[in-house]
Amino acid sequence: MAREKIRIALITLAFTGATACAGEQTTTPPQTPAGQTMTTGAATTTQTPPSPTAGEAPPASAVPGETSNLGANSNPTGLRSPLDVTAGTSPAAGASATGAGGPTTSDDGSALSDGEIVAIVQTADLGEIAQARVALQQAKSARVKQFAEHMMTDHSAAEATLTHLDSTTGIAPEENAVTAQLKAGSEGIMGELKTSGAEFDRTYIDAQVREHAQVLGLLDDRLIPHAQNADLTKTLRAVRSKVAGHLKMAKDIQSTLVRAR
Repeated sequence: MAREKIRIALITLAFTGATACAGEQTTTPPQTPAGQTMTTGAATTTQTPPSPTAGEAPPASAVPGETSNLGANSNPTGLRSPLDVTAGTSPAAGASATGAGGPTTSDDGSALSDGEIVAIVQTADLGEIAQARVALQQAKSARVKQFAEHMMTDHSAAEATLTHLDSTTGIAPEENAVTAQLKAGSEGIMGELKTSGAEFDRTYIDAQVREHAQVLGLLDDRLIPHAQNADLTKTLRAVRSKVAGHLKMAKDIQSTLVRAR
């Protein structure tokens, strides 16, 4: 009888242990977020997120510039989305190349002194006189030669007036950025005249149109408005009248000249 009780107790104990083991095997372990480590007893399990298949969108934590809910940066390459680019990285608008000719390439537009103004007008006069001398020798057209004579007479008279003004007012000519550019332009024209050949008349008149338009603009925009001395202002207005007349004459001749064939 005692043996029978012991046998029944052993069977009952074995059945209870088997049931407990079966219950542990069927229990679903808790879900662990991707990238975190979970420790269960002595075993350590790391959950690895599955790679997206072709055509699928990446998870939210993989969007460039964002971080996952774990605080780790999911964009290790450092690439930024177009929305992260700061505005204003392109060159500023309005930066354009300076046009050919004109005394504005290195001039900051500040007010000119009377000495600088005198030097500018004298530089323009001397350039016109030098070019007119060449035209009187090489021009073919009678009208072009007549125009060159006007240049010699009028610009020589203007130069004499400025020289007298310098001596009576004490205004000393002052070289500046504009005079340097006018000299460079005049030297360039002299070079063109030497190599123009049969096109001399056209080359000379075209240059006179450009130069007189440039000087007229200077007189209106920089020289007359900035002149301080009353006698200098009066002289500049007389010079302006002559320059405007020369420009009209040059344009009239330019319209009648036919390019050499």
